[in-house]
Amino acid sequence: FTQLFTSKSSQHVLLPLACQLLRDDVAQVRDVALEALPTLVHQAIAAQHETTLNTHLLGFASAPTYYERQTFVYITASLAHASQIRTVENGAEIVPAQVEAERQYISMNFLARLPALASDPVPSIRIALARKIASFPGWCHDASHVLNTLSILRQDKNRDIQLAIATPHSPRTAPGSPTSGGATHANSPTAGPSPGSTASPAGIFSSTPGAKDAPAESLVS
Repeated sequence: FTQLFTSKSSQHVLLPLACQLLRDDVAQVRDVALEALPTLVHQAIAAQHETTLNTHLLGFASAPTYYERQTFVYITASLAHASQIRTVENGAEIVPAQVEAERQYISMNFLARLPALASDPVPSIRIALARKIASFPGWCHDASHVLNTLSILRQDKNRDIQLAIATPHSPRTAPGSPTSGGATHANSPTAGPSPGSTASPAGIFSSTPGAKDAPAESLVS
């Protein structure tokens, strides 16, 4: 559907609409908006409209409402998975220039905001972050922002958070962390997709308690 619009129309019509739908009360509506977002971001970066993206998307990370901050976690995971497309030549991975540009943009603008959310006072946000970071694609695993986020989460006393990050597929802990090198069991019940998995995060709002559907007890420390 997004391919039917010009880049300019996508940024001035579809992107604002998608952001509005990401705040909708219906989980399935938020799912559809999240699924369309990577294509809109791809078009914007190709047209060098990063400023427009930042204006519409980065505000979720510091929004006063907890469900918008939690939505930022889902947005980041969706974009990270969409940017793992690559080709293989003679056994070596080749990352196209466009994908590399998207990864740099995501790292600088989205992954960079995750450490702050790892210390968010709302537990449901930290839990969502722990669950999503455990299944981040391989290209994110050595990103300094991801390593810092994971180090913060490892110090969290919330049991759900510790279960989420106790998976062999989590990015490794940052060097020097007091919990680095901790072994995890290979058949952990919370293990997520493998780092190279192409599983789409679409459906996150309707398949699990969504940002606006979090139980009341998850909103207090």
